[in-house]
Amino acid sequence: MAPVAAIVFDKDGTLTELNSRWVTFFRSIIAATAADGGDPDAEHTLAERLGVGADHLVPGGPAAVKTESELMAIALEHLVNRGWTADQAITSIGVGLEAATFGRLAPLGAVASTVEALAVDHVLGVATSDNRANARSELEQLGIAHHISALRCGDDGGPVKPDPEVLRSLSREWGLEPTRLLFVGDSEQDRDTARAAGTGFVAVVAEPGSEGEPDHPAPSVFGADAWVASIAELVD
Repeated sequence: MAPVAAIVFDKDGTLTELNSRWVTFFRSIIAATAADGGDPDAEHTLAERLGVGADHLVPGGPAAVKTESELMAIALEHLVNRGWTADQAITSIGVGLEAATFGRLAPLGAVASTVEALAVDHVLGVATSDNRANARSELEQLGIAHHISALRCGDDGGPVKPDPEVLRSLSREWGLEPTRLLFVGDSEQDRDTARAAGTGFVAVVAEPGSEGEPDHPAPSVFGADAWVASIAELVD
């Protein structure tokens, strides 16, 4: 690999714990949507369709990797297929969004100090499927927003992961070859984005296996250059 000059982070599951924040969020939307539509069974079926479990998001499922607009389209299609009218589904999804509540924001390890250390010798960015307003708010809460020189979000109107243009546009913005970027993420979508863009990829695997060992194959099998339990391992 060429010397790394810039590091781009995914957000959820990489900088922050995924489930503590987002299960509450999606469950609150789904419950309110189903209740408003008078279809209690839709709470279960819609959660299943979006990949929202009782206490976790399905790895690689829609709720874990899709943008808000993509998720709303999936929800609309699902409800219409259940016999709802499009107008009824749109109205009830709106009610669900109004009722949305977030769980706690939990950094994955020593995020603030790690980002501060990495910022000394690297340009830093974030590429997330989340919307810009929430992403910016969370980066501020984590105390790292001032270190992030570029942000790519799901509602920017441009390419979204796994389109490699997400990372290529950052390499152009920073005047760097893609090989000098490192993308750090937690999903196969993140891996595919990095590989298509020609950047390095480090996979964050926060949960150990049942025996205390990482529950995954060798990094090269997955298509990662390395595994880390948190971004703190990126600091020499």
